Amino acid sequence: MSSRAVGDGTPRGRWIEAVLCATSISDAVRVLLLALALEMDADAVVEMDQKEAAGLLARSERRISDRFKMATEAGFLRRISRGQRNGRSRYQGVIPAPSTGHPGVRKSDPVNRTPGGPVGNLQPDGSQPVETASLPDGRGSGRSPQAPTVNRTPGRPVETAPSKGTARAPSKRTYSNHQSPAPSGTDATASTQTAAKVSQSAQDQAAARWLNDNYGLTDEDAATVMREVRRRAPRRIQKAVPYLESMVRDPKSGAPKRDLADIIAAVQLAETVDADQEDGAPGLQLVDDPSQPYERSVREALADAHQMSMLLTVDGQAAPGPDEARARRGADYARELMAERAARKAAP
Repeated sequence: MSSRAVGDGTPRGRWIEAVLCATSISDAVRVLLLALALEMDADAVVEMDQKEAAGLLARSERRISDRFKMATEAGFLRRISRGQRNGRSRYQGVIPAPSTGHPGVRKSDPVNRTPGGPVGNLQPDGSQPVETASLPDGRGSGRSPQAPTVNRTPGRPVETAPSKGTARAPSKRTYSNHQSPAPSGTDATASTQTAAKVSQSAQDQAAARWLNDNYGLTDEDAATVMREVRRRAPRRIQKAVPYLESMVRDPKSGAPKRDLADIIAAVQLAETVDADQEDGAPGLQLVDDPSQPYERSVREALADAHQMSMLLTVDGQAAPGPDEARARRGADYARELMAERAARKAAP
């Protein structure tokens, strides 16, 4: 390329001068444009396909395709027509219109916009319509378009764009109308404890109804029975009613059990003794100080109920008489105690 070709005043010469002085393109793109200038006519028009340019510069078609794209985006090259069936495409060298900007940053072409309206003419002022940069020819390598590589110019800072791996400052998390932030550890613990209390209260109410239906217990007596049942349970009771049923009859063998009947009898016996103390019955004051009220615990009542059941048996056999039914059926025994207590309270 002679110096005369550079300064001959033709569109081609002026374009070559602009390419040599450009700071917005890399040296690799500059080499491609100067190679195209060797085949250009005076109007800066050249016919060449990317495969031919790759052979001229001894580079792969993929690299040449990227450099064609970068030259088009920088505004130094535009494609006039696409070659048909692997034919040559026609390109024309253009000089980007000057624009304001910071040094070292690639300048963008100024555009004409209608104030308050849609975008007007998007081409540089005074230039011819330019074909919009399109994707690489699908009949070529088939490689998807890539982002422009870093432009490096000696003596100038590297122009980079934020990469995918660049760390970003954490943004505030927003929640939609159907989402809520996850509860903290304290809130989760409090919520779990509240749910457990509600569940136990519901279980106690169901157990109270069951005890009332089967044994005629009041809510107060049922609450006392449930406290004793929970105290004696080897582990936490999940379902109160099935557990009470298992205390009456073995779930596997079906054999009757007296565990629940003993607890109910002890509760009723303790309340009967309290009623006797209220009526002033003699012989039941067991404390040293007569001025102090006699208080009987459920545990003591259970011990008395066990002793009573032992007295009602002889050598492991139920004693004859009416006590035999009491020894075999704790539920009937509890009902009799309730009847006795009711009769005692109703007596004048």
